[in-house]
Amino acid sequence: MKNQKTKKDNRALMLSLYAGAAACIAAESVEPVRDLFAKRAAYCAIHSKAKQGGKGWRDVFSRFDAGKMPPVFAKGNGKLPFFAFSSLAGLDCPQAGACLYRGGDESEGVISGFCYSFKCWRYPPAFFRQLVNSIRLRTKAGRDEIVSAWMELPQGATVRLYVDGDFASPEILALWMRLCQARPDLRVYGYSKSWRLLLSFDSATGGRWPQNYLLNLSSGGSGTEAEKAAVAALPIARGEFIAVQTLADHGNAYQSRRNAGFGEYAHDVKTQAGRKVFVCSGKCGDCTPSGHACGSEKFRGVPIAIGIH
Repeated sequence: MKNQKTKKDNRALMLSLYAGAAACIAAESVEPVRDLFAKRAAYCAIHSKAKQGGKGWRDVFSRFDAGKMPPVFAKGNGKLPFFAFSSLAGLDCPQAGACLYRGGDESEGVISGFCYSFKCWRYPPAFFRQLVNSIRLRTKAGRDEIVSAWMELPQGATVRLYVDGDFASPEILALWMRLCQARPDLRVYGYSKSWRLLLSFDSATGGRWPQNYLLNLSSGGSGTEAEKAAVAALPIARGEFIAVQTLADHGNAYQSRRNAGFGEYAHDVKTQAGRKVFVCSGKCGDCTPSGHACGSEKFRGVPIAIGIH
């Protein structure tokens, strides 16, 4: 009963944040969620077992009011040892399907699908960074910040574009492709379900894509098989990245090849995928001896699969 209540409370929080984020995008401001953050901080102060319950929710706007904005790019960590860009999941995903809606049925409501990104919304700084980046993408001042941060990335850096969110409009896609062309030294890779935008860009530019960007075609979107085949034929396409439902719950085995039970998990993923796939180990940069498969030319045409978690 306690776990069911926790899940229900978390879903209610996610839906409140989703609605608040939509209002923020419309207003091009973070102010619509200020009151929500204050209420969440007050709730956590009462119900959390932590000594400083609600501190994370309070601190976000304290830093914002002090002029301390979230960085455009997150620096690497143990799980993702690269620079990474995220924006709002769902709201920045124009071709979301089963990832956002259970079974791809919109009547099920948002955040009923398998998208992992919403889990991080329990952590206020993560949600706020996505929110601010979504607003940055939609304003001239914000885009200038993105361009400046991009040009300051270290020489030869690897960048994941995106971790959360997706290309939300033709203008946003064009911006990122121009930036990739402006920094040919960077190694850029990412995932997208925005196949119609990609195909439109290809047509509008005569197929002029940056040579330093590799695309993984994400599953779970609303695209057609014909669109998938057309995107897979683009020069930027590395291959498919597929999320599959495993038969068993393998705990945290998916997070690293070194974790106990990874072999059983990988076998389950391959079986459910129903074809030959390379199984994602969850820890980027640790999946092969020569680097990450999703950004590797060596893995062009190889489907990569991960269990829904």
